Amino acid sequence: MSEAKETYTIGERSSPFLGITASISAAGILLYSLVNYSLWGSFWLDETISYWITNNSFHDVTQRAISHQGQSPLYFWILWAWRQAIGHNEFALRLPSLLFGLASLAVLWNL
Repeated sequence: MSEAKETYTIGERSSPFLGITASISAAGILLYSLVNYSLWGSFWLDETISYWITNNSFHDVTQRAISHQGQSPLYFWILWAWRQAIGHNEFALRLPSLLFGLASLAVLWNL
């Protein structure tokens, strides 16, 4: 004897306008706060560590990320390549995190 599985839904998805408005608002708040408060300001401790890890050769990035951060060096490889292409200032170091943050809004909306 097979039992039928019941499915439950919490509700239908809101209109696309609401999601687009929420995403644009969140992106605007994030951009405003970064530009006015931290994008050009001094480094925080974690940013200083990221700067130090990505400051030398690609091999050094791998060694420092594993030995000092104890995590996968993927983020630091991306940051190192970004800094080689864009520059070595505060803006260049913070921009990848900003772009990943904005991309996460789209991912979260599609969940």
